[in-house]
Amino acid sequence: MKLTDKQAQKLVTFILSELKNQSIIQYKADEAKVVQRCLEIIKEDFRKEAALDAEVHKMMDD
Repeated sequence: MKLTDKQAQKLVTFILSELKNQSIIQYKADEAKVVQRCLEIIKEDFRKEAALDAEVHKMMDD
């Protein structure tokens, strides 16, 4: 699944907001830093997923 940066931002903000509102999480760092780190993790995961897809397609073509 590919998300735009704006979609990823909205998703992370919504999830963290809901977790905070339900007292499931409590920030130990600045909220903006937490959001930024979550976005970095998501982007890295998408990069890994794309690399894996490329590897699978290469294996299927051989």
